[in-house]
Amino acid sequence: MMTSIKKKEDCMDADTCNKAISVKVAANRRSSKEEGIRNAFRWNWIERRDGNGDTIGTWCKKMNVAGQAYCVFCNSLLKYGGEGFKAFTNHSKTVTHIKYSKCIRHSMTLSNYANSKNTDDLLEIDARPLDIVTRKARQEVLITSFIAENSLSFNVAPNLIELCKQLSRDQTALNSLEMSRTTACYKMKYGLAKTIKENIIKTSKETPFSLNLDESTSNAQESILAILVQFYDNNQNEVVVHHFASLKWNLAIQKLFLKQFLILLKIVIFHGQT
Repeated sequence: MMTSIKKKEDCMDADTCNKAISVKVAANRRSSKEEGIRNAFRWNWIERRDGNGDTIGTWCKKMNVAGQAYCVFCNSLLKYGGEGFKAFTNHSKTVTHIKYSKCIRHSMTLSNYANSKNTDDLLEIDARPLDIVTRKARQEVLITSFIAENSLSFNVAPNLIELCKQLSRDQTALNSLEMSRTTACYKMKYGLAKTIKENIIKTSKETPFSLNLDESTSNAQESILAILVQFYDNNQNEVVVHHFASLKWNLAIQKLFLKQFLILLKIVIFHGQT
């Protein structure tokens, strides 16, 4: 009985040793395409600390080239084939690396490698997640860049951000959204403008309203008559003003408008007297 128990314990010890050896070998496995390199890249290196206390994986990206890695802080190549892991610790102690490391640690994470010519050679490794301050700063840069590139007024910034929030609610539709200049013009004239005008006419038949007429000059130095309609909106619980139409204000239209206005004025005066 004692002999069988001892054999069983020996088998368990052997299995434990084999598992430990397998784990050690897996942790120190050579990277692919490292044949012929004296000190091949080992994936457990990215979990080790450098001279500044950071993990190597924070700033090191393995390239799909034997004996070469990439520092995303310094935007530079690293050759570890001769020194092995020591090449990474030595690089982390350089003045340039320490300077960029401090800047990133005390401000925000920078992805310098995104502008590198060698990004196609980088192996896909899970990057460090960005904090909310960094993600918000990136979006602010996109908004301000869009305003500058399209010569827009800075007053549109709040409305532009609100528009982005509304669009992001339906991510599936947003990803498939496309619109050319011609399509936008067509949908504006025969879609949005037509629908708004129909809604204004429908509301005007049910609600008291007033018209505001304003004469202005277009960029082509033409007289334009803008017609605005004002009424109480039950949905918004406030008085709203909408643009109803714009007309070229030439002499013929002026005479026609004056004639119709006088007829309307007589009707109003007549009903007021009665």
